[in-house]
Amino acid sequence: MNMIRRLIFLAAFIVTAFVAQNARAVEPLRIAIAHSFRDDFLPVQELMQTRYHVEFSSVYATAKGKGGSEENPSRVTNLDELHKVDVILSNFYRTWIPPDQMESVKKAFRTKPVVGIRKANHGFQNWLEFDSEVFGMDYRGHHGGRNHRIAAGQEKNPLVAGFDPIEPDGGYYGHRDFADDVTPLLVITPGKKGNDDEVMPQTFLRVNKETGQRSFYTRYGPESVKNHESVRDLVVHALFWAADKDERDYRK
Repeated sequence: MNMIRRLIFLAAFIVTAFVAQNARAVEPLRIAIAHSFRDDFLPVQELMQTRYHVEFSSVYATAKGKGGSEENPSRVTNLDELHKVDVILSNFYRTWIPPDQMESVKKAFRTKPVVGIRKANHGFQNWLEFDSEVFGMDYRGHHGGRNHRIAAGQEKNPLVAGFDPIEPDGGYYGHRDFADDVTPLLVITPGKKGNDDEVMPQTFLRVNKETGQRSFYTRYGPESVKNHESVRDLVVHALFWAADKDERDYRK
């Protein structure tokens, strides 16, 4: 009888462990794609939907360049989704958000985890402080450079360990005036003949020391995401990092 009880207990333990293991990620990771160009993140979506329990929602705002105004705004579709998700993945580009939506947009981007690629650091024409408020730096346009590499001391960082930096589509960006809570991950030597001791970050993360908000930015853009598996993986890892989630809990 004792043996039977032990077997029943063991069987129950195994079943419970199996159910717990497979119920680790009942709730999918919710990601809002904030974009001004269709299908920017399709390769990332396809990759994540294959590997992980995730849900995507689309938040769209038309790029206005310098032509945006209150009379010619970038009205945001599905704005409420920004407040419902676990993390925002953005490539908004020079939008001009109408006043009746701007406070809601600011609240979402100031409080939710944010992962930005390429154009995201100059995503708003009527919120020019966005780059410094969220990513902790000042965007200064296109910039020459060379020797794209992992930043010193970050070789074992899980986000970039083993990553082989390639030149982004469209070249590099100039960034300066970094907040002291920003951690560079991938850097270049600015200019053609600069000293390698001088660096300009192209991919970096931030944990805002005042608010705790997590943000990640990479100069890589949609073409690099589309053409290079390593860049897709970088963005995927960044989404889980920003959301402060363990990828293993969401694997299918």
